[in-house]
Amino acid sequence: ICLMVYDKAGTIVACHACRLIDLGAKSLKTACQDLTFFYGANAPALRGRHACTVTAPGADAIVGSIAYIGALWIDPAWRSSLIVRVLPDVLRCYACTQWPYDFEVTVGGGNWHRPDLQKRYGFARHELSLSFHIDGAPIMSNGILAYSTIAESRARIAPILAASRGEIDRDQQAFRSA
Repeated sequence: ICLMVYDKAGTIVACHACRLIDLGAKSLKTACQDLTFFYGANAPALRGRHACTVTAPGADAIVGSIAYIGALWIDPAWRSSLIVRVLPDVLRCYACTQWPYDFEVTVGGGNWHRPDLQKRYGFARHELSLSFHIDGAPIMSNGILAYSTIAESRARIAPILAASRGEIDRDQQAFRSA
């Protein structure tokens, strides 16, 4: 799933993506470390050059189907709008209606260490956990594994949509009159 948000001129101002990954009985930790989580059937050819280490305690318990949520981008001019707060949950709502899955997962670095961003994107748990290297050079160090069970996600969605109704109406009205 890739949600794209356009302004009135047809310019993309935000996008957010999610894909379904079936880990089967393999844990997320194992799938990351053997690189199949990132590269699927191409993973064996990249082992040796690419390496991932996962130390998050929860990564061993994440098995089955996961909705991997990532690739969030919002145009800087739109980052103070309501879209920043609702797009992750709109994507989450849509994914829940399309796929049966057990966990929602994302991996992040950099700003993901900020508690305000962790809360904004709506995952129940955040664990310092992941490093990724290509040819020995760090691509991500001290990455964050953020995840929720599907039950936790569904519990998050219901009140957010109800509480945001007034803001959604206000922003829609402002957008229509602009």
